[in-house]
Amino acid sequence: MHGVDSLFAVCEQHVECPAASVCGLAYTEHACRAHQHPSDPGGEHVLHPRSNAFNDWFRALGGLDFEDVGARPLTLPTLGAYIPQIDNHRGLRGSLDGSVYAVRVRSVLRSKGVMRAAEVRERHELRADQQLILLLFDRDELLERLWTTDMVMSIALARYDVVIAPSYSGWMPRPPVESLVNAKRSLAYYAALNEAGANAVPRMLWQAEHDVDRWADWVLSNLSAVRLVAIDLQTYRSASDWAMQMEGLTRFDERTGRHLSYLVNGPTTRPRIEELHDAVTAERLHLTNATTQWGLRPLRSGQRSPLLDIRPRGSRFVMQVAGQEAMLAEAVAATRLAATG
Repeated sequence: MHGVDSLFAVCEQHVECPAASVCGLAYTEHACRAHQHPSDPGGEHVLHPRSNAFNDWFRALGGLDFEDVGARPLTLPTLGAYIPQIDNHRGLRGSLDGSVYAVRVRSVLRSKGVMRAAEVRERHELRADQQLILLLFDRDELLERLWTTDMVMSIALARYDVVIAPSYSGWMPRPPVESLVNAKRSLAYYAALNEAGANAVPRMLWQAEHDVDRWADWVLSNLSAVRLVAIDLQTYRSASDWAMQMEGLTRFDERTGRHLSYLVNGPTTRPRIEELHDAVTAERLHLTNATTQWGLRPLRSGQRSPLLDIRPRGSRFVMQVAGQEAMLAEAVAATRLAATG
């Protein structure tokens, strides 16, 4: 995690900043700059302690603490090690025999709400015992469309078996307050979904040990209700950012007693999957990614079509899932062998 670089706060507005009590980066090189310039990461419109937008969000969210958000027990489906993601294409009909599938919000988002789970089931000919997880993970501009009471109600009334709270971004090296706001937004949305009757799962976001400890404290305060949490690792490309996330996950799992289950979105390579299993035991880790969709996208003009691309869509999907499951099994076996060796 990002360590302490100075005995004194690097952030010039730390003492007066409303987020001072929850910020873990004020003493590091990643502290908010005194002023946000157009050429700085995120540009001039990014959230910053001196911006009116930040103050508006701070008031709207009732501060950035987590203590004012409670959790509600929910009924969870039995999750496998790998949860395939499906799109909304009828070409998958008749090819889906798994017990649980995830669908990204962009596949079911409409102008006034989201497609009901019953419609998705009908489109894909899913059985009643096959579970659907709605992932509110996508580009920021799309997720902003969800930030309305009408959308919360639409998602709740759509009756997905599980809904994962939105993955509002925490980009670095943007000002840390943006990540703090988006972490609270995600948790507030989780609470709103629960209140509306959805089976919601919280999504966590951290950039520093202090963030990890805040999440751990919140879970420990709601231990009877929280059994599954979600983490979105899709955008952590660099080795240093990935390492920071793994350190945070290890710390969080230790602090919460190593009993939680995790739905982790993003990882696609065996080395990273093995690192995840070094941090969390296999039976508590459930991976999902969009890899099963990559080979199903329409070819661009002039792009060559390998043999895989001319097979029926459902067959290609089944092959993609089988490949991911095989790689995951190999990664788990390798991790266990290393632990015993």
